[in-house]
Parts: sequence; C-alpha cells; structure tokens
Amino acid sequence: MEYGDMLLHGSIFTGRRHVGAIVIGNGRVLFAGDLSDAQNGWKCARTLYTGNGTVVPGLIDSHVHLAATGMNMLSSDLRGSRSAAEIAMKAGKMVSEKGFAVASGWDQELFEGGRYPSAADLDAVSSEGPMILYRYCSHVAVVNSHVIERAGVTAETPDPPGGIIGRDSSGRPDGMFFDTAIERYIYPIEEELTRGQVDGAVRRTVEYAISRGLTTLVAMNADPAELSAVNSLEKRGELKCRVRFFLSKDAFLATGVKRPEINEDEMVKVCGVKLFADGSFGGRTALLSSPYSDKDTSGLQLTTDDEIEQLMREAVKRKMIVAVHAIGDRAAENVLRSASKTGIPSKYLRIEHAAYTPHAVLEMLSRIRPALAVQPHFLVGDWWLGKRLGVRIRDCYLFRTCMEMGLVVAGSSDSPVEPLDPWTGILTAMDRGRHAGVEIAETTAGEALDADSALTMYTTNGGAACGEAEVLGTLEPGAYADAVFLEEGSIDIKTASSPTVIGTMVGGKFVYTSGGNSGDRLSG
Repeated sequence: MEYGDMLLHGSIFTGRRHVGAIVIGNGRVLFAGDLSDAQNGWKCARTLYTGNGTVVPGLIDSHVHLAATGMNMLSSDLRGSRSAAEIAMKAGKMVSEKGFAVASGWDQELFEGGRYPSAADLDAVSSEGPMILYRYCSHVAVVNSHVIERAGVTAETPDPPGGIIGRDSSGRPDGMFFDTAIERYIYPIEEELTRGQVDGAVRRTVEYAISRGLTTLVAMNADPAELSAVNSLEKRGELKCRVRFFLSKDAFLATGVKRPEINEDEMVKVCGVKLFADGSFGGRTALLSSPYSDKDTSGLQLTTDDEIEQLMREAVKRKMIVAVHAIGDRAAENVLRSASKTGIPSKYLRIEHAAYTPHAVLEMLSRIRPALAVQPHFLVGDWWLGKRLGVRIRDCYLFRTCMEMGLVVAGSSDSPVEPLDPWTGILTAMDRGRHAGVEIAETTAGEALDADSALTMYTTNGGAACGEAEVLGTLEPGAYADAVFLEEGSIDIKTASSPTVIGTMVGGKFVYTSGGNSGDRLSG
C-alpha cells in the first residue's frame, strides 16, 4: 500500500486519456487510472468525488499580456464602441477620474465608413490630460495632441523602421501610430503614466484567471515591471497560478539569464524571448506575400531577418525559446527561413499566431516543426477578415490541419486582445465561430475540433509549448497537480456557453472555489 494526500475520483480527463481516479501527493500526480486500482493500491488522507462533473488539467493560456490585461479590467473597456466620438467620451471620463486615459478595445471596422479615429476626435473632449487608446489588436493606437507633443513627434519626424506615424493632408501627425512607432514614441509615456498600477493590474489578472480555470499564464513580451510584480506576489505567498515569462527583446538583451532546470515546486520561470516579425490584420501591417484585398499594401516587416537570426543563436546558447509573432504568410516564411539558416532546434522555436498559413507555409512548418501559439477567438474578433484577404481566409487559423500534421498547437487569448476566459477560445475552436455568425465559420468548417482536441490545445500542448510537456498541462503521473473542476459532465457547443468552474487547484491545493464549495466538498 502506497500513501498519498488525496484520492480524487469521477470523470477525469488527464489531457491524454480519460480515467476514473488520480492520486495526489506533495503537489504532484502520483497515479492516474482505474478507481479500483487506486483504492487497492493507495491509502490517502482525503477522498474527493467529483459527482456528475468533470475534472480536467489546469488550463494554460499560452499567450497573454499580464499587466495590460489587468489594466484593461481596471479601466474603461472600449470594445463595442460605435464611433470615434464614443471612445473619446469614455477616455474623457478616465481623464476626469485619474488625470489620464490608457485603454484598449476599439475597432474602426465598427465605425461609420471604417474611419480611423484621430487626435482631433480626442482633443474635442480633452487635450490636457494624456489619452492613449489602443485598437483591440494593440498594433494600432490613437493619442491626443498632449501625447503627440509629449512624445516630441512633429511633421519632420520620420517613420521608424517597421512603423508608421499617421499624418494629415499637410503631413502633420494626426494621432495615429502603428507598430514600432508605438514602441518608440508611445510606450515610454504609457510606462510613466501606469508605473504605480502594475502590481494591482497583475493581481487582478491572476484572480480572474483562476476563477476561469487557468492555472498557468504565459506572459509575452514581459518587461521588468511585470517580472517584479509577479515575484513580489510569489515572495508573499500570494501568487495563485503559475507564470511563464517570454521577455521583451530589450529585457532579454539586458540580462544574461539562462533557462533554469525545472524545480520541484516551480511557480515562476523565464522561458524565452518574444520577437515581432510583422503587425496585425486589423492595421493592415501583417506581412503578406501579396497585397491586401482592400488596400494596396502588403504590410510591414518589424524585425529584420538578420536580427531574428542573431537572437535565435543567442537564445539557443541560453537554452531559451524564441517566440516570434508572425501573422502573415510572408512573415511566417521569413521566420522559418531564418530558423532553417540558424539550425535552431524545434524545441527552442515558437511561432505566435501563425494566422495565415497557405500551402507553402504549411510545407515549411512540416519541416521546421516549431510549436504554434494560436488564438481561436480571433475567428470571432477578426469578423471582417474577408474584406482584408478575400478568398484567402480559407487558409486562416488552420488548427486541425496543423494538429493532424503532428505540430504542437497551443491555445491562448492574447488578452487583452481577446477575452482571457479560456472557454471562449475552446468553444470557438470547436464551432469555428458559428455561434457568432462569422463568415470564416462556414469557409473553414472542416477545421473544427472535438472537445478533447480543443482541451488539448489549452492543456498538454500548452505545457509542451513551454518546454514542460511532462509536468505542465497534464494529470498523468509526475505532473503538477493542477486541475479544474467543472460542474458539467461535458462541454456542449450547442449552447455556446462556458462550463461552470466550481474549483481550481494548483499544486494539489485549491486556489479557487465557487459559491458554497470548499476543498473538501465540490458540487454544482
């Protein structure tokens, strides 16, 4: 007879198979299999029956922005705004309350004529307090005149490589900034404005995450302020989920940190570096091999091939993963050619988004075999994609094809771009956004996933994409005892509604329970 802390039995999906029981001890899964074998072979201090519900591995959001998500939760949400005047009004209220406005979520596709907002729209409400309002993709921003002046941007300021400064008919800045122009001129101002709010924003993100069953957040493009906030929570024993960091390029180059070996009780780890090969579909800055269908441009290359190759070589020396943002097909091809040239092992390479993958890209993916971090809810968020790409949408968000090729396809939100709630992504992966009535749902219906495959994206594949396939995102023996307890016995896409999370466990301990539930008794 062996000993454990808890025998958990009922309907359990380990991320790889369905079992009747697991045994947990010292924060790890010790056994997974039949209930009779567990009862005959293990003596545990506690037994917990899941009832009519389901237990699945703790969910992993493989691409999230920690502080930005929390900031968005703590500020006005610009999603659904129908005009530039509406987002200006919301920003004005924020300025009145705290002296500045930093928010995201607007989409010009919802505005009359699809017109981008401008500094003039914001100045009509306030030109005194700074306003920085991001399009929901975060690759486009509109600011008021206060911010333009503070950034020192004039008619003579050139566009930076990989970026665009919007200009009016006379050549003066009109308040619009795209991609690296945001990084160079807007981010420094935002950092000054929000420096005192990062800790609270990260805490808010974590608290919401565990309530939806997320036990690991993979923080992308992380800066020192985010690392400091997470480390502070951990030192105080207040960090309720695991965090894996992919540093910003600047943060990566500023430190010589090497990837550590996996520790027994590891909550926080630096996995690698995040780079940008291109922009977004929404801003028409995703890099394509042929022009957009609604504008004579093929997008922007944000990082040169030489720089990507240098960083790939440096990351391999440090045993760290390179995660490269590549939405357009030409961007993906550039990254994959760089990977082939450097010989970077597939375990050290991820492509973030991999949104448009026609045959030429799929063929390269099959040879290079990076992990892919995708965002199923982009199918809904990019509802206008047919205007941008025309018939090319048939080659977008090919999750099933890539999984059938044997690639690691990890699910995520890119929050605050899409909702942090992982169930919105899981359900969209299953019905391709049919519940939202988007065009691509019918065009790519054959890419729909079953429930187990969709869950795999947010569990075992998420762990593999961080280089922790054996311990993260699974309830097989040896793995972290991170689990989600659902009221429902199955995930039903017919209602397009999220299942009810009644408990979230990290390292064998409950960090969240709903209503009157407790760690000793869970029921709907």
